[in-house]
Amino acid sequence: MFFGMLRNDKGIEYFLESLSGMKDDQWRAIIAGAPFDYTEREILEMLTNHSLSDRVTAHIRYIPSEDVS
Repeated sequence: MFFGMLRNDKGIEYFLESLSGMKDDQWRAIIAGAPFDYTEREILEMLTNHSLSDRVTAHIRYIPSEDVS
């Protein structure tokens, strides 16, 4: 899971790059948080570029504390 404000200093590109190298098909990931340095479109394009759209669920928005669980 990649959770929190989506800023460029958090390394989301490295997270996605590492996921794209995983060979096992028995995993899923979530990206959740408000966009800051990225737009929703940029995040979705990164998922597509790494062929991760079917493995990573993206909730590109602010997630209130009561919705975290």
